[in-house]
Amino acid sequence: MSALTAIEGFDWIDHLSYAYSTTSGSPVTASASSRFGTGRYLQLTNGDGLKIATNLPGQKQSGVMGFAFLNTNVGTSSDDICMLYRDVANGTACHRLQLTSAGALNILNGGGASIASSTNTMSSNTWYYVEWLWEINDVTAEVGGIWVDGIQWVTISAGVDTKVGPATQSADYFVLMGHTNGTTRFDDVYVSTHQSGLLGDMQIVSLVATGDSPAYKTWTNNAGNQTNNYSYVDETGNPDDDATYVFTTGDQKLELYRFGNLPVTANKIFGIELITRAKKSGVGDMFIGQDFLTDTSVTEPTDSKTQLSASYTYIRTLVEENPDTSSLFSESEINNLHFGSKSYTGTVH
Repeated sequence: MSALTAIEGFDWIDHLSYAYSTTSGSPVTASASSRFGTGRYLQLTNGDGLKIATNLPGQKQSGVMGFAFLNTNVGTSSDDICMLYRDVANGTACHRLQLTSAGALNILNGGGASIASSTNTMSSNTWYYVEWLWEINDVTAEVGGIWVDGIQWVTISAGVDTKVGPATQSADYFVLMGHTNGTTRFDDVYVSTHQSGLLGDMQIVSLVATGDSPAYKTWTNNAGNQTNNYSYVDETGNPDDDATYVFTTGDQKLELYRFGNLPVTANKIFGIELITRAKKSGVGDMFIGQDFLTDTSVTEPTDSKTQLSASYTYIRTLVEENPDTSSLFSESEINNLHFGSKSYTGTVH
């Protein structure tokens, strides 16, 4: 069973399709220079929120989430910084994580009652890595709580009733929220299954295409040739959509690209997320699959095929293991990775 169900480093948050709310009514954006000096982070102020699906099918009453967190002004007010939220149709928070006026972390149930609170406290303008092992249950809750920088700050013991509401309650989304005081910053978010335990502090980095994969170049760019196709799909900011793109009209045409090396030394790689932006034109069904070529020179599909519509959409697929080895990717394997897409026309079964 897969451990990771969602990751987000916020490098492309400006145009990914997350639900949001802001005091200004404008989309949530990210700011430059993350906690490691590269990439971007999400910055929220009071009244802002960003909602991301947990992607926990069949396990929505338990899970783990981790995120880097900074508040610029730990001050006089207690306010939520993260909520576990059940389906939009029900519209109710089922767990809430609060940063108190004293800088402590406090877990509340959906009714607003405190379940447990930390004695340790946070300071202003300091990055912390927070991990939340949670279960929404009546009486039989497993041991869980909050860990900060690998140290357990909050403990929830077995037998504690952590749930308020009907039995259908589940964590379908988590919502990152702006605190009353100062601004809050989030980075390097992960969500995984409860059984996987804590994954620890992590950094999520983003890579874009830096070269073509010569043996797997079958699509055409919108200039009408196949020269430097990678440069037509390597946007690092907002996508330019129909300004530069590659396309194919054929069935099962594979197009792959090379990527630059990881910008950091990786102690352990928990997984990669493949991101493609695509649409179809014309009549008839068109599907796209996300494929990659490992350093063992074997082309491997991700078994992810998405039917395209006439509007651009993002396709995201998490891959945790090298399919050639059934083990986590090594740094050298990532650095030698080729990734791209395969076209499918007609009905795909």
